[in-house]
Amino acid sequence: MRKASIIISNWNGKNLLKENLPSVIKAIKYSGGNHELIVVDDASSDGSPEFIKKNYPQVKLIELEENKGFGKANNIAISKSKNDVIVLLNTDMSIKKDYFSFVLSHFDDENIFAVTPKMITEDIFRKKFKVTISCWAKFRHGFWHFIEIRDLRDEEGHRIVLTVPGGGVAFDKKKFLSLGGFDSLYYPFYYEDTDLSYRAWKRGWKIIYEPTTLVYHRCSMTIGEHFGEYASLIEMKNYYLFMWKNITDSHLILKHLLILPFHLLIKLLGGRWIWVKGFFLALKQLREVLARRKVVKKESILSDRKVLDLFKKRR
Repeated sequence: MRKASIIISNWNGKNLLKENLPSVIKAIKYSGGNHELIVVDDASSDGSPEFIKKNYPQVKLIELEENKGFGKANNIAISKSKNDVIVLLNTDMSIKKDYFSFVLSHFDDENIFAVTPKMITEDIFRKKFKVTISCWAKFRHGFWHFIEIRDLRDEEGHRIVLTVPGGGVAFDKKKFLSLGGFDSLYYPFYYEDTDLSYRAWKRGWKIIYEPTTLVYHRCSMTIGEHFGEYASLIEMKNYYLFMWKNITDSHLILKHLLILPFHLLIKLLGGRWIWVKGFFLALKQLREVLARRKVVKKESILSDRKVLDLFKKRR
């Protein structure tokens, strides 16, 4: 079995670590693999580092002196990891003991960028559960529309998905680093994972879904508790940034730009101010996003339409 570096990004999540870290330890022991376990602490103030040192001396602890946000904290930990597959977990996630047995075997295929398991997500605010298996997307009326789908396969029989969440997923480390890791454009959170996934597909790599094993996710425990409505504003801002950075097809981006004024007017008249506020926040990063757009265009092997067609034809 391949060896993995398991990375957990933590910010003031000591209670969540108490709850969920034992499942990771159990899965490592069950697999019999010599996996590496890393917790990167993003300048917590709740005693998380002390808790790790006292109770889990086998964990490699990386302590950041200032908060870097989800993407950069993970990038730092990945750069210090030693194995060729990385598994990113959130503090609000637990995994089944057979996780590594089913997920790591897929990386024998050199075209695989990431593998995502079945995820049971608990929405703690709405008190609802759902099965999340990421999604595919379509570009309609000038905007991305992300849609969950149950069973979409490529010609080789792989269950494929367009995007994966940042947590609960295994990545090919070399490919991850060649994409530059999570982009700080999306600081402090949201859309780093969507951006990375889409860029991987444009490089010609695959992301597959492995339903045999399971991750349990208590969704947005940290973000929801500490950021509230601000988190929704950041999500809207990053939604625009994702499109402006990654849509390099001239016809599609023209559609977006033509419909954008009407889109903002409709949101404004409907009282959905967060879409408008998010747009103006995104505008402040326009110079950054245009610079990154040039890199995406230069490095892409597949066009936007070809990536979308991979999913459109078999949905």
